[in-house]
Amino acid sequence: MARNIRLVPSPLPRLLILLSLLLLASPITHPLVSAQPAAAAAGGGRAAAQPAAGGSGAAGAGAAGPASAGLSDQDQIAKKRLQLFHEVVQAIAFSHVANATDGTIVTLPATPSSGSTMDLAVLNTATFAANGIRYKEFYLPPGLNVPTTESRVVLLYQNYPNFTAPFKPPKGYRYAAQFVGLSVYPFSMINSATLVEPLNVTVTDTNTPIQVSLALDVKFPDFYFCVTFDADGLPVNSTVTTDRSPAPPSPTTPVTGTTNYTCSSPDLGEFTLAISLEPPPLPSPPPPSPPLRLPRFPPELPPLRLPPPPLPPLHPPRHRLPTTL
Repeated sequence: MARNIRLVPSPLPRLLILLSLLLLASPITHPLVSAQPAAAAAGGGRAAAQPAAGGSGAAGAGAAGPASAGLSDQDQIAKKRLQLFHEVVQAIAFSHVANATDGTIVTLPATPSSGSTMDLAVLNTATFAANGIRYKEFYLPPGLNVPTTESRVVLLYQNYPNFTAPFKPPKGYRYAAQFVGLSVYPFSMINSATLVEPLNVTVTDTNTPIQVSLALDVKFPDFYFCVTFDADGLPVNSTVTTDRSPAPPSPTTPVTGTTNYTCSSPDLGEFTLAISLEPPPLPSPPPPSPPLRLPRFPPELPPLRLPPPPLPPLHPPRHRLPTTL
C-alpha cells in the first residue's frame, strides 16, 4: 500500500535556483529520439537513458557514456547547462536534509519568479521498496527495485514550468505542460561535492509501471504525448506510454474542462507533455447528404372519379292494354 507523507515547510533562501534558471535562457534545440507517440509496452527498459555509472533519467547528465559520444556542439552545451542545473538543485536540496526526519516531507523555498518548487524526504529504503509511494503527480507501486545497500535514501521532487526548464524542445515540437521529476539518492552521498547520480529505481512487475499524472486544457487532446529524458537531457518517448484516461490509483484529481494524461514508465526521471508545431489535420468532411425532394406545388390532385351510370331496371314495365278496341 502506497505511503502518504505529510508536509513541513522550511523558510530558507531562494537565490541559487533563480540564478541557475537565468543561465539556461538561450534556446537550444535537438531532434526528438522518437517523433511519434510511443506504442511500446510500459515495461520496456530505458537503456539509452542510462549513463555508464548506473544512474537513470536526466539527472545523470554528468555521466560519461555511449549516449554522449555523438552529441553535437549545441547538445554538449545543453548537457553542461543541464549538469549545472542539477548541481545547483542538489546543493540546495541536500543542504536541507538535516531538517528532515524519516517519512517527513520538507518543502524547499519556492521561487515566485520562475514558479519552480522542490520537496525532499528521507525514507527507509526497505519500507520505500516494499510499499512504494504516492506523491503529487507520481505513483510508485509497491515492489520497487532500489539498488542500494544503505538503510536510508533521499527522495527529491521537482516541479517547474516549461519556460524555465533546462530541457530545450526538439525542433518542430514544443513542451505543453510543466516538468515534474522524482529522483532517489543514497543518504551517504548528501555531502558529496560533485554531482550525485540518482539511483536507477525500477518496478519489479512490468505490468504495474510508475505513473505520472498531468492535466491540460487543450483543444486537440489526441495529439499530445508523454516525454521523458535520457542521460544527456535529450527527449525520449520510446519507453513511456500515454493514456488519456487516468488510472484509478493516480493521486491527481481530474479537473473540470481539462484532459488528464497518465504517463507510464518502467523507471523514474523527469516527465512532460509534447506536441508537434504543425497544425493537426482537419477532420474529414461528412458524407454528402442525398438531394432534397420537394413536393410539387400545387400538389397533384388525385383523378376525379365519377359515379357509375344508373343501371337499367331488371324487369321492363308491363304495357297496359287499351280498354276499347
